[in-house]
Order: sequence, then structure tokens, then C-alpha cells
Amino acid sequence: MKTNTSGNQDMALGAIVIFSGLAAMALYGNAFSYVTAGVCFIAGAFMIGRGIIKNRNQK
Repeated sequence: MKTNTSGNQDMALGAIVIFSGLAAMALYGNAFSYVTAGVCFIAGAFMIGRGIIKNRNQK
């Protein structure tokens, strides 16, 4: 998969997505916010993992 982001950018975006999931859980206490947070955690972990792989492949 070819993207126009560097590994560091992917990791930073992944961290932002994870923190937005934490904010959704902290601000709203209903079931929909927990589903949103779960999706954010999965997407953020994927982006951070992709950033780590990109950084390994660049060296």
C-alpha cells in the first residue's frame, strides 16, 4: 500500500486517533461512544504499526 505519509507522520496520526477515542469515552458515557472508541483504538494501533514498519523499511 503506497501512501504519501512518512512513518513518523503515521505514528503521530495514530496517536491522535487513539487520544480522540479516549476523549470520546471520557466525555460521553453511552454505548455509541464506546464503539467509537474501540474503532479509534483499532485504527490508531494500525496506523502506529504501519508507521513503525515504514521506519524499519527506510533504514
